[in-house]
Amino acid sequence: MGLGRQRLPGNSRKNGNMRKKSVSLDADLAKAGVALRRAAVKARQLAEQTGTPLYVLQGGRVVNLNAPPSGGYVLRGSGKTH
Repeated sequence: MGLGRQRLPGNSRKNGNMRKKSVSLDADLAKAGVALRRAAVKARQLAEQTGTPLYVLQGGRVVNLNAPPSGGYVLRGSGKTH
């Protein structure tokens, strides 16, 4: 037998798009993704309720998801776009 790499059972390369599943040994870290998504939903809701800008990265650009359609800004409490 040569000194090359051996293939292990279950380590097939039939599908080139196989992804390795990362396993976290830290329970808090394992749940971080779910917690971040939940926080993002709450941040969007709060920004919409209060008229606060909500900046995110979309397509490599920073955009305000809570911007008024006119492109202006709204003074809180006045309802007027400037």
